[in-house]
Amino acid sequence: MIHGDFDKFNVNPFEIYNKGNVLVTAGDLEHRNSMTISWGCLGTLFNKKVAIIFVKKSRFTKHLLDEADRFTLSFLSDKYKDELIYMGRHSGRDLDKYKETGLTPIYDTDTKVSYIKQSDFVFKVKKIYQSEFIKDNIFDKSIVERFYGDGEEDNLHTMYIAEITSFLVSEDEI
Repeated sequence: MIHGDFDKFNVNPFEIYNKGNVLVTAGDLEHRNSMTISWGCLGTLFNKKVAIIFVKKSRFTKHLLDEADRFTLSFLSDKYKDELIYMGRHSGRDLDKYKETGLTPIYDTDTKVSYIKQSDFVFKVKKIYQSEFIKDNIFDKSIVERFYGDGEEDNLHTMYIAEITSFLVSEDEI
C-alpha cells in the first residue's frame, strides 16, 4: 500500500459503502476486530474530509470503536465477497475472523490501528464525533419497523464521524 492522492480518487460516494465491501477495523495490536459495514457516507465537515459510518450497539466492534480515537476503513474488491460476508456474520468475540477468512491485518505503528492488506484502498481516520440514534428522532416509522423491530428496539446504531487523515492505495490499483 502506498499513500494515495485525493485529487485522483474517483469513486461514487453513493455506492462506496452500498456493496458491503468495506471493513471497519478498530482496536490495538492485542485486541482488534474487523467487521463488514454497508452504511456510511463521505463528505466534508468542519473543513475536513470525513467518513461517516453506522454500527449497531450489539456489535463486538462497537466497544473497540468507542474506546479508541482512531480506526480504519478498508475497501475490498468483489473478489473477497465470501470473506466480507463472513466478517459481517460472525463475531470477533467468539473466534479469530482473520484466521478463518485468510484476510491479513497490517498493524500501523503510527496510528496504532490495523487495516486489511488485501484492500484496494484504505482510509485511516480519527474520530471527531459520535452519537447514538434516538428512535423518536427517526421520522419515517417504516425505517424503525424494518431495522429496529423484532427484538431490535434497543439495538440502535451509533454514528461515527471521522476525519480521513490518510489515504492508502494498493499498488495494483495504480
